[in-house]
Amino acid sequence: AKCDGEIQIELLDSASQERITEDLGSLRLEACILDGNKYASRCREEGEQSWSILRDCMVLRNQRREPLLTSATAQTGDGDSPQVVLKFGADGVVLAADLKVTESSESVLSGTKRPPFRLMVRCVRSDGTPLPVRPAVGEEFVVVTKRTKNLKKQEIPSLEDPISKLNHIGKETVKKLNELEAAADEAEVDLRLPADLRRVTKVRQFQKLAEMSGRDGHLQQRLKQLLKLSKEKWDAACEHALTAVNADNRLRAWYTEDMSMGLLYKCSLGDVTPSTPAPLIQTRDGGMEVVPDEQQLPAQRGATAVIATRAASSWWAPAHP
Repeated sequence: AKCDGEIQIELLDSASQERITEDLGSLRLEACILDGNKYASRCREEGEQSWSILRDCMVLRNQRREPLLTSATAQTGDGDSPQVVLKFGADGVVLAADLKVTESSESVLSGTKRPPFRLMVRCVRSDGTPLPVRPAVGEEFVVVTKRTKNLKKQEIPSLEDPISKLNHIGKETVKKLNELEAAADEAEVDLRLPADLRRVTKVRQFQKLAEMSGRDGHLQQRLKQLLKLSKEKWDAACEHALTAVNADNRLRAWYTEDMSMGLLYKCSLGDVTPSTPAPLIQTRDGGMEVVPDEQQLPAQRGATAVIATRAASSWWAPAHP
């Protein structure tokens, strides 16, 4: 991550959601990479996250047959099972600060654009014997090469994003679009733009420009000439702009069937992350009370853990609400 943050791993009691700190000397953690698209597809098909799905989605080696996930300080497993092996600290916390993915996701997972990885960690005994502990699966992430650096731009931009978020709109193109009328006058290109497009700074404006150029072939040709964009790059930028949506980061709520309890989930551009429930919602005195995670009592933490599993199952169900 750009912030250089560490990954913190803890073993939690499923009922109380409290960190377990005792009798950890005989346990170890095994970390590996999952195929993100395959994981999502299999969970959606079966309606849950099972060990058979996780095992089937593991990606242990890169194209050179070397371990895909490595660490400078932690042990790597044997040749048949090259996971990174981590040990619990005295406080029951593992800080995984130097995990490294040795090849891009595009190279390892073929067939789709920007295929995602996920990090999976499971707890086993020191001899590798499985334990009845639910593995932890992280959010999707993409490892890119220098060649695909441009693809790090958001797949679905917001209408209020700066135009630099669009594919193939680089620094020099941004400068010209920000002062489009002045750039056209200097280059002696007649664009005849409406007043609101004389300076194009937002994706919303570029979207309007793309729609206008789609109806006016002469305008499109002049814009490509002025911005020095090939037909392919101009078309790609316009297509990207036309996918833009209004920013929607509102919380989403999931409720039990009797509406007595629920969970709030964080959301980015309308995309819910089911693995990260926020506060608990419960009925109180005829109304609804929101209880933040840090204020929940042990019994409430236990209830949150139980209904979070049901909520995740509902999320993966076909045609979920």
